[in-house]
Amino acid sequence: MVYWSGDYDEGQCIKWAYIPVTKPLLARLLNNEVSFHDAFHHSEELYIASIYSDGVGKPAKAELVRRESKHLVNLPPIDFKVDLEETYMM
Repeated sequence: MVYWSGDYDEGQCIKWAYIPVTKPLLARLLNNEVSFHDAFHHSEELYIASIYSDGVGKPAKAELVRRESKHLVNLPPIDFKVDLEETYMM
């Protein structure tokens, strides 16, 4: 599952937070038993993918975020929700 973490370096880099999703976690998310905020904050495997603009000359990279660094990453806010009805309409 990915969450847009923001634009950085004056728009030259886009960062995405990524966590692997198991079937049990997906079921808990869909049943509102766990929030997206908690899923990202409590994941043992939180990655940040950095994608750079063509002119920057840097390759995209994905890095594992250590527990003590999670507070530095822009993750879903506490009240973040996905409207499933709206999602299925697309």
